[in-house]
Amino acid sequence: MPRLIIITGTPGVGKSTLSRALARRVGARFIDLGEVVKTEGLHVGFDQFRGSLIIDEKRVRQHLATVLKSGGKVVVASHTVGHIAPRGVDSFAIVLRLDPILLYRRLLRKGWTKRKIWENVESELLDVCYFDAAHNLGLERAFELDTGTMSKAQVLGEALNAIRGDRAQMSRVNWLSKYDPIDLERKLAWRNISS
Repeated sequence: MPRLIIITGTPGVGKSTLSRALARRVGARFIDLGEVVKTEGLHVGFDQFRGSLIIDEKRVRQHLATVLKSGGKVVVASHTVGHIAPRGVDSFAIVLRLDPILLYRRLLRKGWTKRKIWENVESELLDVCYFDAAHNLGLERAFELDTGTMSKAQVLGEALNAIRGDRAQMSRVNWLSKYDPIDLERKLAWRNISS
């Protein structure tokens, strides 16, 4: 089993929920990277446009390397992979995916601005998190799960299967085959689909 399991995806797809459950199941330490960046001061500033901290990539990698030196496995919830995986560590990523309309609804319920929601919907449409994971860890170390059609227990079961090497149920998610980005943006901008 990999020593560093990164659960990644756009905000609102269920990273923290799966990461906590997976860490308990495999006897790993759970790290919510966003919380660690805040509490440990692992950032270099604040992005006013996006309303979020700018992580200090080097210090984040060093922090994770230090945690991993103590032995055992670590499950990290993060929206990024490439900037955090320490070199030479057996790393694996599960990219949680969610239908862009379901994602829009979830983020709208959280009270996010439409601009920030669209930025994340667009990221989901364009496979940004999957590309990041596959580019930095390799195609054989990055897997996708469409969480919109599964219960939490099913998502956990599929994540365990992926980690153990049973990837029969894994499939490639391609929202661009379902949605035209321009039409979707118009639909989300002009209709209230929040219910």
